[in-house]
Amino acid sequence: MYTPDGQEIFANGTKAVHANTVMDLNRYQQDLALLSPSHRITPLTISSVYPGFGNAYLQTWTLGLERHFGGLVAEVAMNTAS
Repeated sequence: MYTPDGQEIFANGTKAVHANTVMDLNRYQQDLALLSPSHRITPLTISSVYPGFGNAYLQTWTLGLERHFGGLVAEVAMNTAS
């Protein structure tokens, strides 16, 4: 992972990364695409939690299925939270 300036984010380990470090998402997606057999970019899902969220218990589950039909990709996903 890299910053938009081309600096490696985890060059000095994960604990040395400052909060809210900007990440070059396009480069990350392209690097991931190079690892897949089809060399296609798969969009990322990014989530966050409000910093003022109190001390509580939260559990989420996601189940998904993806199928390729030629040049078309179909995806079905089910999300649940408790």
